[in-house]
Amino acid sequence: MIPKYDEIYYDFLEVLSDGKVHTLKEIREKIAGKWKLSEEERIARIPSGTQYVFDSRVGWARTYLKKAGFIESPSRAIFIISPRGRNALKENPHGFGNSYLEQFSEFREFFKPETESLDPSKPTAVSNNEGESPEEKMDQAYGLIFEGLVEEVLTEVTKMTPDAFEYLVVNLLLSMGYGGSLSENGLVTEKSGDEGIDGIIKEDKLGFDQIYIQAKKWAKDGSVSRPEIQKFVGALLGQGASKGLYITTAKFSKQAIEYATKQLSTKIVLIDGDKLARLMIENNLGVSVTNTYVIRRLDSDFFNES
Repeated sequence: MIPKYDEIYYDFLEVLSDGKVHTLKEIREKIAGKWKLSEEERIARIPSGTQYVFDSRVGWARTYLKKAGFIESPSRAIFIISPRGRNALKENPHGFGNSYLEQFSEFREFFKPETESLDPSKPTAVSNNEGESPEEKMDQAYGLIFEGLVEEVLTEVTKMTPDAFEYLVVNLLLSMGYGGSLSENGLVTEKSGDEGIDGIIKEDKLGFDQIYIQAKKWAKDGSVSRPEIQKFVGALLGQGASKGLYITTAKFSKQAIEYATKQLSTKIVLIDGDKLARLMIENNLGVSVTNTYVIRRLDSDFFNES
């Protein structure tokens, strides 16, 4: 199990207890060895994929210990224990967490923007954390917001008329870079003679190939069965088409997915309601940006330049 950042405070100081300077890499390796982390645990990434979970937690343990005055950094990425850090090891032979760090004014000042009061009877951002790094917490918050938006988008899409849904599908593909414009490279077929094809879009702006679309607005908890996909494949053969996209607000049955993947002469791509909503969000279709947060990281190469 990967330890939380506040679970490795003691381990971090213990590595430095020999009085020598150590690099952050050395400290990480020794802590990983003490916790007997597997290779899978060492390379596990936070949800956004930008950092390793363990490395991020060691990094934040370093930050908090430094803010509390437990460690010092003679030069970049080099650390040594301070007298206060030695005292912390003596006073807490079984380890310690943020509550111990909060008794030091330097650490409290570091969190001052996040808390309105240091009254121990009131909850604070520090004492209520679960040992996860700020990046992990932000990733989790983003994930909750994103998943909630997926559900909202899909709910609204299911309220659309079938005609409006077909136009939505073509517009989504255009926004993803297929074709050039609705008038030039994407069209929704006429109902009287569509032969099971709801839309056609050019695969590229020059129109070298075409993708035939079947769009079905069904209930979110519905299921598209294998016979439906078989009929779509038949429609594609009737058009002499080699590429088809079946997109729905429902789900696909296991048999439908297996049948689509087994097609050799015709490439079939299936997009269910969940995937549809995610593609809409990723391509800013039916959603708008309310807030943007820019997370910056120290540029080590800049400070290494002579």
